[in-house]
Amino acid sequence: LNAYETRLETLAQKITNFGADPVFMTQPAGDYLFINGRLHGRKKSDGKVSPGRYYSLGAFNERLLQACVKNKWICVDAASIRFEKGDFYDDVHTTPSGSAKVGQFAAQQWVKQP
Repeated sequence: LNAYETRLETLAQKITNFGADPVFMTQPAGDYLFINGRLHGRKKSDGKVSPGRYYSLGAFNERLLQACVKNKWICVDAASIRFEKGDFYDDVHTTPSGSAKVGQFAAQQWVKQP
């Protein structure tokens, strides 16, 4: 996680040097799902149910959020979106419904409601 944060800082500096502001987004995944507040994973080939990358990816997402606060970067916590069945094609690619959720969520971070 320390190396990950170092890479984020390097990337942010390169973006800033280019004259832009870095914007980071946490990564959701399609290999787990929350239903009625419970974590559900996919069945593995051995028949056991796995929560997928929920815990490991969560550690990286948490480090990103901490780095965003520490460095005052813009950060969208897309991993906090509650997706439903049909929002992912596979473990990482969202369907049109999943992409709409991400886009709407991100837009709400910058658009002020009247």
